[in-house]
Amino acid sequence: MGLSREERQALDEIEERLAFDDPDLDAFLSGSLPERRREVPAAVWWTIAIVAYVVFLIGVVMTVATPEDACRSTSDGRCQPPPARTTQTVHGQPLPPAAGLTGEPARSRDRGTS
Repeated sequence: MGLSREERQALDEIEERLAFDDPDLDAFLSGSLPERRREVPAAVWWTIAIVAYVVFLIGVVMTVATPEDACRSTSDGRCQPPPARTTQTVHGQPLPPAAGLTGEPARSRDRGTS
């Protein structure tokens, strides 16, 4: 069912008033709004670039700082940790072995017992 001539005329007047009173709403309702693209500020791109660079540098430092013998591969391809150090040093001088850690039986401090 179509609109009568009076209804169509009233609708046209409402549309004209709307276009005059609120052009943004009229453009939105008619679908003629231009597409708005938000541009990302240059400071955001610089921040992302700096963070990426710092993460890259941390990765390089971690790779270089890892000792080469941290993982020795065996014949079957598994990782075997390096053997533990047997001597400890302080200022370049070896420490004397502690009793019971050298594989020798500990000597008793009491005289007369062995």
